[in-house]
Amino acid sequence: MVTFITISYKYTICNQIVKELEPTLRRKENLVQYKDRYVYIKRVACKIGHKEHTAYVYLDCDVDCGSDESRKALKRAAQNQTSTADLHKTLENSGLFMIVSSLPFAERLDFIIRLLSVPAPDP
Repeated sequence: MVTFITISYKYTICNQIVKELEPTLRRKENLVQYKDRYVYIKRVACKIGHKEHTAYVYLDCDVDCGSDESRKALKRAAQNQTSTADLHKTLENSGLFMIVSSLPFAERLDFIIRLLSVPAPDP
């Protein structure tokens, strides 16, 4: 069995899972602390690939990163550099990211927050 982990910054995979988990993601029971970072985390099992391998999707919302993204989006909007629709989409998705793994991880999920040190690719 091949194990893998990947970070998805775009929702090109698992759109159904995002729709399922995102409405209840930002709840007290999903909030995890690692050092000075706080991240909301939810996990769900799914089947991926042509051979329908079991994988685990972790939908996450980094509170600090989301705040930064929102602040930048609001600044662009104040300078009339973005539409209201684009602003709304950015605010709605600020801080969200997804990790897909072939293995379920421990309940504390501190490793996910350690991954936040990996810089996001430019859009």
